[in-house]
Amino acid sequence: MPAKSKSLLEGNVKKHVLSLTWPMIFGIFAILSTSIVDTYFVGKLGTNQLAALSFTFPVVLGLSSISIGLGIGTSSVISRTVGSEDRQETRRIATDSLLLSFLLISFFSLTGFLIVRPLFSLLGAQGEVLSYIVSYMRIWFLALPLLVIPMVSGSIIRALGDSFWPSLQMVASAVINIIFTPILIYGSFGFPKLGFDGAAWGTCVAWVFTLFFAVYLVVVREDLIVFERVSISRIFLSWKKIFVVAIPSALSQVVHPVSIGVITSFIAEYGADSVAAFGVGTRIESLCLIPLFALSAGIPPVAGQNWGASKFARAKKAMTFGYQLSIIWGLFISLSVFFAASEIAALFSSNIEVVRSAASYIKVVIFTIMGYGIVMCSSAVFNATGRPLISFSYSILRSIILYIPLSFIAMKVFQQERGIFLAIGASNIIAGVVAASYSLYVFKDIKEEEEEEG
Repeated sequence: MPAKSKSLLEGNVKKHVLSLTWPMIFGIFAILSTSIVDTYFVGKLGTNQLAALSFTFPVVLGLSSISIGLGIGTSSVISRTVGSEDRQETRRIATDSLLLSFLLISFFSLTGFLIVRPLFSLLGAQGEVLSYIVSYMRIWFLALPLLVIPMVSGSIIRALGDSFWPSLQMVASAVINIIFTPILIYGSFGFPKLGFDGAAWGTCVAWVFTLFFAVYLVVVREDLIVFERVSISRIFLSWKKIFVVAIPSALSQVVHPVSIGVITSFIAEYGADSVAAFGVGTRIESLCLIPLFALSAGIPPVAGQNWGASKFARAKKAMTFGYQLSIIWGLFISLSVFFAASEIAALFSSNIEVVRSAASYIKVVIFTIMGYGIVMCSSAVFNATGRPLISFSYSILRSIILYIPLSFIAMKVFQQERGIFLAIGASNIIAGVVAASYSLYVFKDIKEEEEEEG
């Protein structure tokens, strides 16, 4: 095992899940707060700028999701090699995964830069809003390769059983972004006033700093990078192992933002105010989902290491504990934000219609995030144990089979965005029930171990 890694094969499973989850809450909060901060400052520029930022969300999330998918694939393989105590294979996979991630994301970066205008025209952007988007996203696309190394590196370190340093990396990135974004948007301390483009440049500055931090973690602290000549066939072998999990995982990650893009195009029929409100609502929702995102990042190292060591019941216990926490958090946060929905939405826009619609989204959708959390926990376990097609099927169920069709039907029936919000909530609940039921069925023959063994 790598020198700094932590064995998750003994001790209480719930404690391991919690110890890996709580640092990620801070890390994910920090990362998502950058989106909230961007929304806040861009919202001060005007409704068109806020609508432009809302249009970018599904594409930004989609390409970020490819990096996340690659990280999931790498983490799955590495956690199992750590469980089987194969140090040499762990280092080989780590090295080859970073090379693969950089090459693949660079391709998407160049492609996105070239097709940015027709892409967002297809999503329904037009006029001044489209002009803002093109300028912003061209900067973002060029900087995208800087993102992939930190994201995949963080997944590698978590697979070793350490979530503190990846979380610290995420916090550092967010702090830098939060500092530079308003400076570059409005111009201060000698920096030029860049307006809407300043939000993109602030993100780029954060990614540069985070890249150096990530390189330190994997190269210096963990000594995971192999600096030696190796055959192409050996690299391809590593890539094959990663792709087995990474391709379905990346597709699963992409499905959700693609569905958001489709829903954005539905809502665009109601005007820029409705699109801006949807953007505000989804960002607030993301903030409420932070503990569940952290949980879905904390479960895989426990499940993967134990699966690699053939301790299957411990992997099952990690999943069921995730279900319990998802329900508890979902009930708590939905009751917490329900009565303050309008006040929360008003922090991001002074437009009365935007606030009204965003508050409606919060009241309806936040109540159902426990179902989404169960889907994420189920997917995390199956990815970690090398069965990503099950995880992919859950994403398809929630986003393609439920989310889009129900939203389309609701749009026609209700003739207002609130109907779409109800459809989104229904998708979360139905998908959560199905995912929990099928996952427990798959694990039905695995008996629970005694508490003293985890």
